[in-house]
Amino acid sequence: MNKKIIISLIIGIIFILLLSSSIYFYRQYKNTKKMLDNPNTQAKNDKEKLIKEVGTLIDLPKEDPIIATVTDKKKLESQPFFAKAENGDRVLIYTKAKKAILYRPSAKKIVEVSQISMNSALATISPTVSAPTKIVELPSPTVTPTIVNKVIKLAIYNGTKIRGLAGKKRDLILDKVSNIEVLVVNNSVKDYKENLIINLKKVNTGVIQQLNKLISVKVTSLPKGETVPADADLLLIIGKE
Repeated sequence: MNKKIIISLIIGIIFILLLSSSIYFYRQYKNTKKMLDNPNTQAKNDKEKLIKEVGTLIDLPKEDPIIATVTDKKKLESQPFFAKAENGDRVLIYTKAKKAILYRPSAKKIVEVSQISMNSALATISPTVSAPTKIVELPSPTVTPTIVNKVIKLAIYNGTKIRGLAGKKRDLILDKVSNIEVLVVNNSVKDYKENLIINLKKVNTGVIQQLNKLISVKVTSLPKGETVPADADLLLIIGKE
């Protein structure tokens, strides 16, 4: 193969590479331009991504939520639901399930979960703001829900021979699970091979779902011989590391 043929091949390969790169970047440009030209598409994609992220942390109601963004946390400080809110947090409001979830995208963390009582103003405009292409900004007096908060009281028993394990789990739960208070940390009567959760007062299962995602628990009745901790809504028995 002579030198001219080799040079021609090299030039041809370079041309093909440049052409492929040009096509790729042109397509990326067209896709980006399409999204910028159609903000509704971008809003819909943003909403779908948000719901998917939150859905990996907690089971979501089977309905299309209102999506809100906290833009001024100081104006929301009077509402217990927003006590831990930061600007940029997102709120998913499920009107049929009467449930609100406060989510922090920067930490991929659920900050608060609560049952809600929607006011008449929100009920009136909900058909227009619940569409996938609409994003509602908080605070707004016409769409702010009335939050009915209930702190779940949890007791933790160490069902293993590992010293300090219950305290370790307590710290993890308080850091990751919202709307919960640990009343007591104690030892169980006997050892267990799995983590058990006992719903003593038939509380909302949202917190139980969060605990299950965090440490994997089995919902069961109170094991024989164990005592019911005073004032507790839930009893968690740690049976494994």
